[in-house]
Amino acid sequence: MNSMALKKSLCVPASLRELIIKQYFGFKMSIVRVVIENLAQKIAMSQKGKVYLNDLMPYLPLSINVFEHFLDEMADGTLVREAKSEGLKYYVFTELEDKKSVVFEKGKCLYSGDVVFGSSVLSSEAQNEFQKEILELAEKNAWPAEAVWQHELMYITAVTDKQLTVAEIAGHSRMRIKQVQERLKQLAKRGVATIEKGENGDAYLYRFPSLSYSKDQYLEHDAFIRSHPSSLKEELELKTIRFMVSLIAIVGICFLLVFLLRIPFQLIVLTGLGAGVLSALKIFTYKTKIEPNPI
Repeated sequence: MNSMALKKSLCVPASLRELIIKQYFGFKMSIVRVVIENLAQKIAMSQKGKVYLNDLMPYLPLSINVFEHFLDEMADGTLVREAKSEGLKYYVFTELEDKKSVVFEKGKCLYSGDVVFGSSVLSSEAQNEFQKEILELAEKNAWPAEAVWQHELMYITAVTDKQLTVAEIAGHSRMRIKQVQERLKQLAKRGVATIEKGENGDAYLYRFPSLSYSKDQYLEHDAFIRSHPSSLKEELELKTIRFMVSLIAIVGICFLLVFLLRIPFQLIVLTGLGAGVLSALKIFTYKTKIEPNPI
């Protein structure tokens, strides 16, 4: 029996499975995998075996594609199976379907079982190890670039399950309306949101499963995700474009001053350099004061 078969056949918490696998096969299982599996199982127990990808977002600062990767590996078609309803992708823990729902009681670490306080689901020691591993993972696939806007959209739409227009969502976001539109389409394609045309046929309506995602949880996740440079990739690209446009404008103005007003070239060069530096400082150090708000 290989390690994956053993992992799926043991009906015990993932942290215990890890110890067994380490003892028999001589290697340590990923803490990210252990935590995601335990979290998914806890949520499934409180929802009669059903887990949406969205359900995991309030608990861990990861992207949807990371959650999907590990849950897809769990879905062996027997103990866990993948399903879709009304465009929403979810996972079913078959052994929990007919059991009475159990409230997801927080207060214990998903990895070690130690007592934790507040909204955290990991002890300090486990969280440090977890964060170290996901930052190493970020060097390979740059998941923070997606996570930063995915968490924003999950937070904005968390408290409502009604259909929403792009404009309604964009009005509560830091992103431009065109960005919101493109990203909502991506999420709908992945089965994280439903999409359908409105009554007039010229606008799309999106709906997300409702979540309990507090402001404190969101701000904590957002700060951690943004600590990795890849989360700022698109923002940096946009700022670079703005700087290049301002630089072209400065050069154009300098040439006009030289040829029309006959101002000494050396003076114009110094003035242009100063203007360029000030422009760069203003553009690259600017931080938006807009905070996403739930609808």
